[in-house]
Amino acid sequence: MRIAFVSIYPCVNPPLGLASLATYIREKTGFNDIKIIDKNFEDPVKSTMEYSPDIIGVSAMTIYYDSAVKYATAIKKELKVPIITGGVHISTLPSSLKKCFDIAIIGEGEQTMLELFLLYKEKGRFDKEDLRNIDGIAFYDNGKLVMTNRRNPIEPLDNIPIVDRRFLNKGYYTKKKLFAKEYYGIEDTLITSRGCPYNCVFCSTSAFWGSKVRFNSAERIVEEIKQSRKLLNVDHFNIVDDTFGVNKERLRKIIDDLKKAGLLGKISYSCHIRTSIIDDDLLKLLKEMNMVTLNFGFESGSDRVLKFLKNPPTTVEQNKNALLKAKKYGFRVYGSFIIGSPTETIEEMKATLKFIEFAVKHKIDYIFVFPLKPFPSTKVWEIAKQRGIVSDDMNFEKLGIFVEGLYDKNEPLLIDKTIDREEYKKIYEKAFSYAKKRVMKMFFGYLAHHPILTLKNDLKNPFLLLKKYLKSNRDAYDHQELV
Repeated sequence: MRIAFVSIYPCVNPPLGLASLATYIREKTGFNDIKIIDKNFEDPVKSTMEYSPDIIGVSAMTIYYDSAVKYATAIKKELKVPIITGGVHISTLPSSLKKCFDIAIIGEGEQTMLELFLLYKEKGRFDKEDLRNIDGIAFYDNGKLVMTNRRNPIEPLDNIPIVDRRFLNKGYYTKKKLFAKEYYGIEDTLITSRGCPYNCVFCSTSAFWGSKVRFNSAERIVEEIKQSRKLLNVDHFNIVDDTFGVNKERLRKIIDDLKKAGLLGKISYSCHIRTSIIDDDLLKLLKEMNMVTLNFGFESGSDRVLKFLKNPPTTVEQNKNALLKAKKYGFRVYGSFIIGSPTETIEEMKATLKFIEFAVKHKIDYIFVFPLKPFPSTKVWEIAKQRGIVSDDMNFEKLGIFVEGLYDKNEPLLIDKTIDREEYKKIYEKAFSYAKKRVMKMFFGYLAHHPILTLKNDLKNPFLLLKKYLKSNRDAYDHQELV
């Protein structure tokens, strides 16, 4: 038997989720004939045909679900093998399951994928009655969508083995620009928890992982850092937890264990963190850990809009305080802003613009500006669905398309149709202009720290420099679901 796990979307981060599935199956069974096929480095259809797997697994976020469907449809024409899909999209919108997929994994996938693998290994097929006994899946039976019982999350989280990075393409671990600090180096991604205690109206994390946060232990985290450092010579870790730092005692233990391992200060980190938990004690701990960049979801310059977007809400004052305190302690600060929320007025959008100007004045290092995207299983999705903007059977690529920074230059996708579009575009473009300036500022940062390497990489064609950096800024926005 052979298993192929396929990543069909472009991303700067390695597909750790697929590597976790591969590692879990290998550690539980000893089976090792598993390959991750990655669109970033190969043609997924061609590589799948060459590998000729017995089972295929495809993960997809919402904006790339249609790409997964196209891939599965193409493979089905050539290979008579089961194709299983999983990931955040199908988990939050199982009704969108297409017939090109034999099974969908709903929610956390490691144990479910293991049970499916063992079933297929034993019987060489997936019988419908057998599938009904596996929790956490969806499939069609006589044209009707069947969903089995929701699977309980794996606890404790340390029971999931450390991801074996050798399943991943080495291209992710070459020396390149570190987005978090304007240096060149080798970066890895780190996930230290699953779940989010918050329930923001635009985020599907709590629907996918649950509102209960499961934490990896400090010992487990440091062991993963140690392994990655030894195997890949990593300089920097991007921690992609939905909110890092909510557990100060664990953070203190991580610092102590890094110190004991001789790693404290040798590796830098960046993380996403909520403005409402920022205080001096937390910032001192993060500084001691060698955290260099904090990513905040500022979202709006209006308290009323923040109350709608965030649950529980943050305030403009908390956001300003988090920015000022973080800069005081010497952190790089990245901030995201949303313009175009339901019921948001033009004046409230202008208030967000004023906050961006405040952030620029106080030396914010990078700015993301987003229209509000409706993703499945969120309150925003339900609003957009009621208004006929989205559906369970839409072209999901439309949620990720940007033209010069907007969904469509002349017809931006707005959930609230009462918004004056011309005024909206003026405000959005003004906000986006600040983001573009931050991109060019980053270029000069790379130039200052690595002049020869930067000139070699970026000035091969000077006329493409500006376009390249503006494009990289736009492409980062297309990964909002990761943020």
